[in-house]
Amino acid sequence: MSLDPVLSILRRQVRKKHEKEAAPKPPTENAHKGNVAAKVDQTYENTTICPAKTTPNASKVAPEPHRSQPFQRQSPTVPTREPRSADVWSAEEISLLSCFESIEPSSISGYFSPCIQVLEPQKFYDALRHDIEAGPGGPRAKTGALREDLRRLRKLSGREG
Repeated sequence: MSLDPVLSILRRQVRKKHEKEAAPKPPTENAHKGNVAAKVDQTYENTTICPAKTTPNASKVAPEPHRSQPFQRQSPTVPTREPRSADVWSAEEISLLSCFESIEPSSISGYFSPCIQVLEPQKFYDALRHDIEAGPGGPRAKTGALREDLRRLRKLSGREG
């Protein structure tokens, strides 16, 4: 059996395909946009982008919500808190604070604890002062970290009392 007739049929089909592709096409309205844009325009030729604006039947469009009064911004009300026991320094903390006031920043240097080494005493002193100024409701005072730092400071200064 010879393959010549089959090959000749395949060659004719390939030639026809190439001739169709090579044939000049008439220019389209959107030829400057490229093939993809022209294809999209042809596909969606009769489609409207905003059907709500062009719909002749107004009953299909959702009605505007009725507002009896214009929108007014309401200011938030800030609740006032009554002082609690956590918002007041304890007696121990008051004694630690008075000890802190009497300590010179330059005397705080070296290892403050096994994990904390003070390299710049003035910055460390200012950070503690900032925590104290935040008051008993401050984050370090609430967690007890400030109390522990003040205890260590009093112990290192030799004013254990």
